[in-house]
Amino acid sequence: MFIASSTLTQTPYQIVKETAEKFIAHFSKVELPDTVCSQPGPLLTNEQLLQLKEEAITAASFFDDTQNWQKGKAQGSFYFLSRGGHTAVWGHHQFSSIVVKLRRSEIAAQEAIIAQKAHNFAIHQRPFWCRVPLSTFIDVPEMGSQDGAVALYVEEKMPLVMTSDDHKQFWVRIFIHLESTKCSSVFRENMVQLVCHMSRFIEETGFWDVGYRNFPEVSMDGKYVCVVDFEKIDSDKTELYAGLKRLAELFPLSLFTVPLFDVYQRIGISAEIAVNETLNKTYIGRFRVPTKEDCIRDWETRIARSQKELEQTKTSFIFFDKKNQ
Repeated sequence: MFIASSTLTQTPYQIVKETAEKFIAHFSKVELPDTVCSQPGPLLTNEQLLQLKEEAITAASFFDDTQNWQKGKAQGSFYFLSRGGHTAVWGHHQFSSIVVKLRRSEIAAQEAIIAQKAHNFAIHQRPFWCRVPLSTFIDVPEMGSQDGAVALYVEEKMPLVMTSDDHKQFWVRIFIHLESTKCSSVFRENMVQLVCHMSRFIEETGFWDVGYRNFPEVSMDGKYVCVVDFEKIDSDKTELYAGLKRLAELFPLSLFTVPLFDVYQRIGISAEIAVNETLNKTYIGRFRVPTKEDCIRDWETRIARSQKELEQTKTSFIFFDKKNQ
């Protein structure tokens, strides 16, 4: 996560409000850029990667101590940025365009391959407003442990500032605007296209970790959404149906769920049934294999629940917004 100095004195409320305003202004334009991804190329030179490796070896004990997983904690050129579920994300003062994560070597290699394929897909789509970071990795056997060899997973730093809670508030603001008289037809059409881009990305890569964290994360200038963290994404795309469901739950308006359901019917249902059939065989009948009707019913239940939650959240949010004006 990249935090601009200009945002450090702002409250989360201000950050979300300003980002939403930028997003609405940008996606209300008739002409938008064809792509938002960086062109393929090395993140660092070989010499810089070796320097990063040597500095990481020196800072090994600093990385391992979870008490150092606090904003601003630093050791040499490395400093703590943020954390996911179990992984810390580190910045580097000299190489300000990257972030670093410590991974088991085989996981870093797999994640880099998937991320590079995803970037290659994204860079060849026109238009495409989902940004996939460039990435690479370097093995650091000197930092190995009983859990196995360690590598530095190096990723292009994305211009992100909002937390998962912030993103929830952000999308509520967008939905409120979509249903207001101030919303232009251009913005509405661009939003449909943006969600379509997300759907295509899920279909192509199998990325299922959709929600208020990882994908879609909104850039601080409001001009695109980012995809981060390819650690647990299956390259065989067996769980793409989960990504489609999560995307529909995130955008529960019929404007988005109707075209998403068409994709789910085309590729998601068969994938979901196949996964459960495999689980049923593996665990000797402990998993019930759903029918097509079961899958459709589950989809409808999820969307109805998300729509209800959205309406409740919008009511509270509008009240809170007026209070803070």
